[in-house]
Amino acid sequence: RKAACEVLGDLGAAAAAHASKVAECLTDKDDGVRCAAVIALAQMGDASAHVEQIAACLQDGDDDVRKAACDALAQMGEAAECHADAIAETLADDDSMVRQAACEALGQLGPEVAAQHMDNIVDCLADSKTDVRRAAL
Repeated sequence: RKAACEVLGDLGAAAAAHASKVAECLTDKDDGVRCAAVIALAQMGDASAHVEQIAACLQDGDDDVRKAACDALAQMGEAAECHADAIAETLADDDSMVRQAACEALGQLGPEVAAQHMDNIVDCLADSKTDVRRAAL
């Protein structure tokens, strides 16, 4: 299942007709499959039909899945703006790569979205990890 998601993701928009099948993998019991599914949906282009499912992955038990969800939502732009609060919650994640991805995602969603979460982003300037501090700038 993981390999199938990866191949479909590599095909990009050409595999968009299979996005619903890939989205079914977002709830797979295997962390690697869930992560590959999130990444594949983002690579396929317009994943806005699955924005709710991808946003739910921000609460996943696996840090790679949460990071991939931040990255995917960042690529969705306006379709993901309604999930900015959920992204902002991951600024306090235990995993530094997730915190970094959350900072970057809020920035990519635009200055108006980022401004709504400025206090949380500013808190990241004091993060123990350089990459998180850099992403908050």
